[in-house]
Amino acid sequence: QKKKVQNLPKYDKQRIHFGFLLGINNTDFIIRRVPDFNTRDSLYVVESDGQTGFNLGIIANLKLAENFDLRFVPDLAFSQRDLIYTFNINGVESTELKKIESTFLEFPLDLKFKSNRVNNYRVYVLAGIRYSIDMVSQAKVENQDEDFVKLEKNDYGYQIGVGFDFYLERFKFSPEL
Repeated sequence: QKKKVQNLPKYDKQRIHFGFLLGINNTDFIIRRVPDFNTRDSLYVVESDGQTGFNLGIIANLKLAENFDLRFVPDLAFSQRDLIYTFNINGVESTELKKIESTFLEFPLDLKFKSNRVNNYRVYVLAGIRYSIDMVSQAKVENQDEDFVKLEKNDYGYQIGVGFDFYLERFKFSPEL
């Protein structure tokens, strides 16, 4: 490729970078039935419908080597999942929708491997672990409501991703999946 004028030529020489994250998410439930589910009561089917939410966060990036970075990206994730209950009472089916909202405080720690920079862009992959706290979890709440859904307050998992760094005149833009 032809050489172009590099935007932000000293950007990658800095050891620490900070930025912000704007993202979208999609949360869902995985439903596992107990063996005698259909014989317990009038509840016939439970289905989950994932909904789209959004994330707001701060990016802290530490350069470990020429092509490796360590990233810490604490964020706030707003999400919702819908549970659709289908009841079969005396041969008549009816459905009911229950919205389950969550606000997660997430603490991911990722290792980022990036390609060499070509003009004003580069490709990267990342992998890491994540710990989350559901700020609106009601796992310890005592409730007599029979439709009450309890979710665990703490969660953890892994994450993998791929992205692109675009060096613009005044900042670096990095879309990521």
